Amino acid sequence: METLSPIIHFIDQKKVEFLSAHKYEEMRRQLLVKLQELDSGSYEEIARINYYILMLGLRYNYMKLDEADRLYELIDNAFLQEEAKIKDKLNKADKKDKHTIHLQLGYFYKMAQHYLDNLENLFRAKYFFDHSKKAYTDKLRFRASQKLHEHKLLDFFEYKREELTNRFRTHYLLYTLFGGIGMIIFWRGIWDLTYNIPIVRTDLGAIIIGLFIMTVTGFMASLGDRSIISTTDKFEE
Repeated sequence: METLSPIIHFIDQKKVEFLSAHKYEEMRRQLLVKLQELDSGSYEEIARINYYILMLGLRYNYMKLDEADRLYELIDNAFLQEEAKIKDKLNKADKKDKHTIHLQLGYFYKMAQHYLDNLENLFRAKYFFDHSKKAYTDKLRFRASQKLHEHKLLDFFEYKREELTNRFRTHYLLYTLFGGIGMIIFWRGIWDLTYNIPIVRTDLGAIIIGLFIMTVTGFMASLGDRSIISTTDKFEE
């Protein structure tokens, strides 16, 4: 990575300078050459180089969206493979070596979140909101894994819940399907529970109890409406 330091520094800087098409192609070529030199198992380095190729192309508007999609998938897959590789190493390590590998895994989680956070912000700046949401969701996945790695279970469940919520929101039909199945199971359970009450099993009893519950809930709702109107009138006075 030493020979790429000027390119890395240029991409990492916050100020966006003018970049000619010729200069862009030269930088991209150097990054691609470095990528080809990497061993196929160097997942972290593969993710890093692809990250800089993606950042360079997006920031200076020289990359099409389909190419950005392809590179993002390569980055995400490389991150997942690197995580699996470190975890496998951790499981096979001797007790004396586990602490060092624990630190390595913790560093990896922070690095992955840093890169995904930058991609999330850049996607949003370019108005690629769906891509920004995906980067944010993938960042939550690694953040949840980091909290699990640190044995902070409450934080893990919170980040995992937020990650799954965002994933479902990006798949509307799947989200609706699971929600619909949940509602069907819930009301089936309510039906089975109330059907065991003897009076509900008779037609007349079910009608009377149903009317009573609707009357009570309607009365409570009307009281709430009157309270809101009364509060509004006092405020206007």
